[in-house]
Amino acid sequence: MPRLVRAVVVVAALIPRLADAQSALDTPLPVGVTVHALDVDRPCDLSRTIEGIARATGIRVGVEQPRGCPPALRAKSPTDGPAMHGRTARALLDEFVQRRTDYAWREANGVVYVLPATTWSNEQHLLRHSVPAFSVTNLHPHKALHVLLEAAGLLRPHDDARLSAVPDDRPGASVDQPITFRFDGGTLLDALSALAARVGGHWELSLVGANPRVTILGPRWEDGVFFVPMLDRPSGGVRE
Repeated sequence: MPRLVRAVVVVAALIPRLADAQSALDTPLPVGVTVHALDVDRPCDLSRTIEGIARATGIRVGVEQPRGCPPALRAKSPTDGPAMHGRTARALLDEFVQRRTDYAWREANGVVYVLPATTWSNEQHLLRHSVPAFSVTNLHPHKALHVLLEAAGLLRPHDDARLSAVPDDRPGASVDQPITFRFDGGTLLDALSALAARVGGHWELSLVGANPRVTILGPRWEDGVFFVPMLDRPSGGVRE
C-alpha cells in the first residue's frame, strides 16, 4: 500500500487565514513551517494528513473519512521530517491524492473538498442528499447543525452532553458563538460548508457502520469541535 505523507505542522507565528481560497491554495508556505512525514500506512490517519495541510496553509476543508474510521482524529506529536517551506497547499494536496489514488480533491466556493473518488461519481451518496431551505437565528452552531440535519431528515435523535469541546484557554472561540444565517437549498455538502463557513472552520463526515457522524471544527481545529450522529437515509423515506 502506498505510504501517505502526513502533515503535522510546527508554526513559528500564526499564519493569517486568507479570504481568497485560490490565493490560499497557491501561497508558498513561509520559512518556519515544517510539514513532517510520518509513517501512516493506516487509512484512518487520512484526516490527520488533511488537517496538517489546512493548518499550514489556511485553507478551509470538507473531508470524508475512509469508511469505518472514527471521526475527528487529532494530530499526534510531530516527528522528524523534511522542511516544506516554499511548497503550496495545491502541491501538497496533489501529492496526497497521487499517494491515495482512491481519493480526489476539488475546490469550490472557498472550500477544498477531499473525498473518495467514488463519492464524486455517486449521485446517491449521502453528501448528495437534497437539503431544503432553512434558517437559524442566534443559535449555537451545534444546534444549527441539528436544524440542518432535521431539515434534511437525517438527524439521529440523541442527547447532547456538551455543545462543543473548547479548550479552557480559548474562551469565546467562534465555534461557541451564536450564528444567524439562511440556507437557500442544495446538497448536504453545500449545507455543511455553509454552516462551517459561519464559524470559519471545517467539516468532516465519518461513516462507521450504520451511524454516520458529521463533525464541525473551528478555524484552527483546536479552537473547538462538535459532532452530531446522522441517519444513513432520510427518516420516513429513501435518500433522494
